[in-house]
Amino acid sequence: MARVSKDTTPATDIEVGNNEPAPPAPAPAPTFKAPRLGEQIAVVAGPGRVLANLEYGGRYSETEVSRATVTLRILRLLADGDLIRRPL
Repeated sequence: MARVSKDTTPATDIEVGNNEPAPPAPAPAPTFKAPRLGEQIAVVAGPGRVLANLEYGGRYSETEVSRATVTLRILRLLADGDLIRRPL
């Protein structure tokens, strides 16, 4: 004796979801060549970071792009994510 399923929904039903468009994909991050010592680059502070700008005085901003001459300190800050490189 064969069993009969009591589920009568056809297999072609489409799941109903919200009709909102998918969020736009984030813009790809710009790629840079590795900075060389003595090179001028543009940087901003990482989110939530307070960093002293020892070259020009003051602090690096999270929103305003600042110039920095690449030193060992700047390379370390970039590697740690404390500074983020931006296009000039």
